[in-house]
Amino acid sequence: MAESSAVHAPSAARAREILRRGTPAAGTNRTFFERVVELAGSDPAAARKLAGRWGAFFELGDDPAYAVRARAVGERISGKWLKAGESFVEAGALAKGSRDRAVFAIGAVDSFARSGDVARAVAIGRRIVTSLNRMGDREQAGRVHLNMGNALLYVDDYKRAADHYGKAADMLRDSEFKRDWAAAELGVSGTELFGGSVTKAAQHARTASQLFEELGDNHFADLAKLNLAHCFTLHGKGDEAVALLLELGPRIADSPSDSARKEEFLGDAYLRLNLYEEALDAYSEAMRRSSLRHMPINLANTHHGKGHAHVALGDAVAAKRHLSKAAEMYLALGNYVWAGAAMSAVSELERGELSRRKSEEAIALLRRAKSTFHLAQALIRHSERFGSDKGLADAEKIIEDRGYPFLSWRIDAARARNAKGAVRLEHWRRMFESMMTERLLTRSTASRAAFLRDKSNALSDYLSELLTSEPPNVDEALDVVTRSRSIALIDEMVAANPEGFSPEYLAVLDELRTLIAEESAEDSGGARRGASGMQRLNHLCRAVLERDFSPKHYTDSKREIASVADTAVFLDAGDSVYSLFKGQSFRLGVTARELNDIVRRAEFELLSPMVGIQDTKGVALEMDAIRKLVIDPLLAAGKPVRIAPDGALWGLPWSAILEEEPVVLANPAFPAWTLNKPIGRVVVWANDPGDLPHVEAEAQAVRDYFPNAEICRSREAALASLNDDIDLLHVASHATVRLENPLYSSIELSDGPLLGIEVARSGGSARLVTLSACDTGRVSLRLKTEPDGLVRAFLALGADAVVASLWPFDDEGAWRMMEAYYRSVSDGADVRDALSGARASVRAWREHPYYWASLSLFGGCGRKCRK
Repeated sequence: MAESSAVHAPSAARAREILRRGTPAAGTNRTFFERVVELAGSDPAAARKLAGRWGAFFELGDDPAYAVRARAVGERISGKWLKAGESFVEAGALAKGSRDRAVFAIGAVDSFARSGDVARAVAIGRRIVTSLNRMGDREQAGRVHLNMGNALLYVDDYKRAADHYGKAADMLRDSEFKRDWAAAELGVSGTELFGGSVTKAAQHARTASQLFEELGDNHFADLAKLNLAHCFTLHGKGDEAVALLLELGPRIADSPSDSARKEEFLGDAYLRLNLYEEALDAYSEAMRRSSLRHMPINLANTHHGKGHAHVALGDAVAAKRHLSKAAEMYLALGNYVWAGAAMSAVSELERGELSRRKSEEAIALLRRAKSTFHLAQALIRHSERFGSDKGLADAEKIIEDRGYPFLSWRIDAARARNAKGAVRLEHWRRMFESMMTERLLTRSTASRAAFLRDKSNALSDYLSELLTSEPPNVDEALDVVTRSRSIALIDEMVAANPEGFSPEYLAVLDELRTLIAEESAEDSGGARRGASGMQRLNHLCRAVLERDFSPKHYTDSKREIASVADTAVFLDAGDSVYSLFKGQSFRLGVTARELNDIVRRAEFELLSPMVGIQDTKGVALEMDAIRKLVIDPLLAAGKPVRIAPDGALWGLPWSAILEEEPVVLANPAFPAWTLNKPIGRVVVWANDPGDLPHVEAEAQAVRDYFPNAEICRSREAALASLNDDIDLLHVASHATVRLENPLYSSIELSDGPLLGIEVARSGGSARLVTLSACDTGRVSLRLKTEPDGLVRAFLALGADAVVASLWPFDDEGAWRMMEAYYRSVSDGADVRDALSGARASVRAWREHPYYWASLSLFGGCGRKCRK
């Protein structure tokens, strides 16, 4: 029992003491090694700790080869692959007998491959398998084939890797090495991922996980599930991938290398879901793990992923830096599959002939490497870039045969851009239906909100095709608009959680609030806006998302378009901006970029009082120019009051442009409404941190007209007020807007910031909401066709309307506006009439529209959307 006592000793010192008592029993070091291996499958942290005692067994045990072999296992668990490979080679050299010299070195094959030295790994594997075959040791030869398959998979040599995995499975299936058979199944799954069928990859991953579980090796079962998560990502089910990876996270946390891979895979899943900010954070977190330094292929993968995320976010400089670094690393590792994928992505950032040449070189490389997934992407990218159908048939066949449904819409979009006549329109229609079908695979609120981020340009071109036809196909264009717009907002309503959240979720929210409060400005100069600058909070925002990540089943249905005729629907279509109004199409004669510049100039004039300039001539000229551009062309059909904006038009003060008070809508099919029901419950959230002297007067004004109004000053009280239906909710305080992650914008209350996501998920109900705070109506344009941030959070309560500010709200002007506004509302006036009268009152005090035009009336879907 001496060997067992030494192995299970509570410390290295105690183990040494036991081993020093006399000559160690035969098999002591073997028992030590086997215990390390056993723990590696169930408790990697304990295995790594035990392996750290290898020196005592090397010095005092019976067989130093087993001690070094145990050390190698510990180094593998820590992700120190090169050191592990050297240790396995050393163990083989120390082993007694030709068979053990071969067997003890087997681990070097996989370890050297993971370190990036695949050529050395394969060379060692060939020598070992030749030796074992000569000895007739079929089972150990099968283990070598397994490791050679792993080595070749690291450079994505799918065909040769699959051959070795097949031999390994045949040799190990009925052997005592059931664990290695399971590993072979997992290896086959890897070869199918990017070079075969995603469905088959998932089947083999499940088989491997089941085999590992039968053996009690839960850690390795979880590693098989990591592969399964990657299958979900490639199969267009990114939500399921994220959910599985979050489930696995705590279970593999004790393995630094596997934990780093989990973050890498999360980045891939978020990237597929168009959650680019979350993807960047996950890749950055993977890079922060020290174990990644010993995993060059995974480090290259994170550079590759970050490059794609930066492409999506419009940062071409950072994108090219990361993608070029990835290509360089892949080539150094001999991984031509991923090198080709990175080169293809880089080609998109180049210009002219250089871009075409790099794209063609990448395609040729990927054809030779037989990487079907990356080849399909490269072929589509080439067609999109250079307007050629060449290769699209190959890409389409890959998508159909191998199972990458999220690429289907891009095939039809590429063909539509290259086609002519009626065929072109059919391809656009197929693309749109493919998008809507794919959307049914997205099953979390976050992913559905981000679904169209990579599709807006294609939708714009489809709408251009409809509106430039003769005659313009207005009905179909409206159908596209109503089916695609405001989908995130309605999903936000469905995602409400009136039952409350877990303690873990609330703890992360509290931490996030603390950081927001720390970064808030001490003095905002009398404007109702706190400081933003919350770049450091991205990681916590992802943590909140992950605590709240719960995929659901959604259904999409077409909305009736008969009710939209009275809405002026603005849309970016190709190279022009259009408005659809009264069944007609109006081309505004300006591009989206030009319109954006015009709106920016207008914003400069609108905000000039903030720097002491009160001249109204400049702003009047800008408003008149915008009116002539976007409204006058429509007047032949009528005067619009309901506005469905697109892009930069969300930032316009429509009340300063139109004669009548307008309603701004996320979707033209949202119902027309009036405040024709008696106002019952009234709630006020008010907080003066010391620099907003008119907040209390404003709150009192509400109580003057609604004596039963409840006043909430704390975050806790505000959230509690949402437990019962509210007819009128008024908010007066500072607000902090986070354009990088809009739902984490916040309202400052006495006990800290109340986050938009808390409001949206509360399950509460408010019919009319007025946000008397700065920038509460600002839109980030992450989705250019619908509102986000605090407006969306309150619309998600099922509000009929939300009144919010487009820019920093002057404190005294806010009080004057609200006093007049609520006087009219309490007398039974409709909100539009009440706002119009309040504007006139403030305009008599200050003529510049900075003071009276900030508030915008956002129309909602109403409470029926929550059913």
